[in-house]
Amino acid sequence: MINLEFKAEVQPLAERLKETAETGRKQTAEALQTCAAMIRDQAKILCPVKTGKLQKSIQIRKETEALSVGVSAGGGEASYARFVEYGTSRKKAQPFMRAALALAKLLVVKAVGSAWRKALEGEVGA
Repeated sequence: MINLEFKAEVQPLAERLKETAETGRKQTAEALQTCAAMIRDQAKILCPVKTGKLQKSIQIRKETEALSVGVSAGGGEASYARFVEYGTSRKKAQPFMRAALALAKLLVVKAVGSAWRKALEGEVGA
């Protein structure tokens, strides 16, 4: 009789994957925060200015639970942001938020990819 036995120690791998996931999450959060700041700054440059209220309303919005960062404009005294961005029947659209995102879209994808690549390669903090 011949018996073959195969064993695989998966616990170290599972622990490494958990560490990598947490590291990747932290690196992704930092990358998204940096990208959001760049998008915010670009939107402020592209924003049409009359009184400056709309431009001042552009800010980074961070979700606390989810891995999410955004940039918003409007609210308060600048609640007309969507009319500037998308236009109205009387006024041509002046997209500044979508234009800022379009300029940074590839950068965001690369930054997130780089964060995970570093986490997977164990280069974080090196």
